[in-house]
Amino acid sequence: MYHKLMIKNVIFDLDGTLLDSINDIAKALNDVLVMFNLPTISNMEAISFIGNGTDLLIKRALKGKNLSTSDYQTFKTLYMDRQIKFQLANTKPFQGINELLHSLKQSDVRLFVYSNKPHEFAELLIEACFPHLFSGTLGQIPGAEPKPDVTTFIAFMNEHKIMAFESLFVGDSLVDIVTARNANIPVASVGWGYVSSNLLRAGKPDYLVNHPIELLNIVTSNGRIM
Repeated sequence: MYHKLMIKNVIFDLDGTLLDSINDIAKALNDVLVMFNLPTISNMEAISFIGNGTDLLIKRALKGKNLSTSDYQTFKTLYMDRQIKFQLANTKPFQGINELLHSLKQSDVRLFVYSNKPHEFAELLIEACFPHLFSGTLGQIPGAEPKPDVTTFIAFMNEHKIMAFESLFVGDSLVDIVTARNANIPVASVGWGYVSSNLLRAGKPDYLVNHPIELLNIVTSNGRIM
């Protein structure tokens, strides 16, 4: 049995899919938690907190601690300030990602990012880590719903003339699977990120890959898999 697509566009999640960024995310959170005299979190906890946007990330890191509206906004501002200043301290592409992206680009596949990371952070990371490879980046925009909502993403698709039936969505989480389904785009889940392959398999993605070369093979064979 096989799926057959004509893949002209690949849309990637960012954290846990293209970039191993959890050290910098956890450090930024912990710096601010210390300022507020609150318990710090481990990298494993940070992994379980990410994926649903900045506000939920912070609320999960607070572990039930109720802050006033003013204190919460201060916490968020301090966190975002540290993220934008230090988000490249330890962040790096996962093994094989650079080779994958260059190979896709050479095959005339257009590359995009849809992330729940704040938009300006996502753009800066893509420009710093993958210059001249991506045709567009969409992060979380203030006032817009994060993934798995696709309202802003559909507008982004229209702007860039991305046809769902010519595309593949790639991510490392169940949120990414639901996002792709909401946009009617086939989805490939990656096993090298922050969610176990067993959990991803339960989400029933169209593809489950454990190395970037497998993803390259799917795209360059136009989605045919046995």
